[in-house]
Amino acid sequence: MILSDISRASKIGFLVRDAEVSTLGKLNALSTEGTLVFLSDKSYINAALDRRVSAIIAKHDIAEAILNERECGVLVSQNPKEDFYMLHEHLVANNHYADRFDSIISSSAHIADSAKLSANNVVIGANSLIEDNVVIKAGTEIGENCIVRSGSILGNECFEVSSIKSRQRVILHGGNLIIGNYVEIQSNSTISKGLFPGRNTVIEDEVIIADLVHVAHGVQIGERTKIAAGVTLSGNVSVGSDVWIGPGAVISNGLKIGSGSYITIGSVVICSLQENSKVSGNFAIDHSKFVKFIGRIR
Repeated sequence: MILSDISRASKIGFLVRDAEVSTLGKLNALSTEGTLVFLSDKSYINAALDRRVSAIIAKHDIAEAILNERECGVLVSQNPKEDFYMLHEHLVANNHYADRFDSIISSSAHIADSAKLSANNVVIGANSLIEDNVVIKAGTEIGENCIVRSGSILGNECFEVSSIKSRQRVILHGGNLIIGNYVEIQSNSTISKGLFPGRNTVIEDEVIIADLVHVAHGVQIGERTKIAAGVTLSGNVSVGSDVWIGPGAVISNGLKIGSGSYITIGSVVICSLQENSKVSGNFAIDHSKFVKFIGRIR
């Protein structure tokens, strides 16, 4: 996409410098080169120097400061955040992020009669099982030999709330949900699609997700990870391979959980974890320290 084209079509922003844009995204969740971001505060200028940022939408003074530091596309706006989301919703509504296609369901997939699948932009691979009352929305791709248990919802919009034209509402999602092979999602879980196509929600091969788990937009989960019942993974969390996340754990947005980590029951994780970490508690700390602390207060 060319910044001048989408600005002209949406009637948003004043173009100062043109650039090629592949996606919109947020500074705290950059994944793809060619990302357009918004800046509302000068304190984030250094973060916007990241080479994955190809364009910004900002007020005039911030835009001028960016132009003094690097070459990138610039749209000037008096309300950068609001115009950013309006621009994003224009792209979603007009299918600029992805072509529309008829859903592709393998002839060997087993789909319950009561399951509800979008007629467009769903892919389900060979030998996958979709049980009763599952809802699968557009932008969801499921690999081979997967199981989705009753009542789960895949590819739904997630909790990205902003004010547009003085009204608070949930922002349209333009990313996808991509699920690998041999994945099992148990009953009544919700797995949201990405907010932006530059940060899809991704669940890699052999991941097992138990009942009543919420996986927010842009979460990416590595191979063979096991997620127990009642877990909440907030937006844009990155989970490595072979991780265990215990029942009822909550992981705050944007964190990185290293491969081989072990998060015990009920933990509330607010900091990223190195590989092979083991944490417990609210707020979660190293498990051995937690055990010593509990021992002292008993």
